[in-house]
Amino acid sequence: MCDDEKQSGQFGISWTLDKDYAKNYVFYKKNEVKGKVGWCAEMEIDKSEIFAVWGVVSKRKEIVINPKKCRKVKFVEVIKE
Repeated sequence: MCDDEKQSGQFGISWTLDKDYAKNYVFYKKNEVKGKVGWCAEMEIDKSEIFAVWGVVSKRKEIVINPKKCRKVKFVEVIKE
């Protein structure tokens, strides 16, 4: 995510359980990251707040959550190579 999204606390609904995979999307055009620094968010959420899960068994999964129910949000800086 970009600095503006990080500061707003208004996060999207689509997430992954794979931290390394998430870093691939930090500089995705729609995230509007300016410069070489972006952010990944780590958080906790109750399973009851997960609306859907996509993926193949033993592969990366995408989950759709209610972002307003996230707890213990931490940010990890990601530098564009």
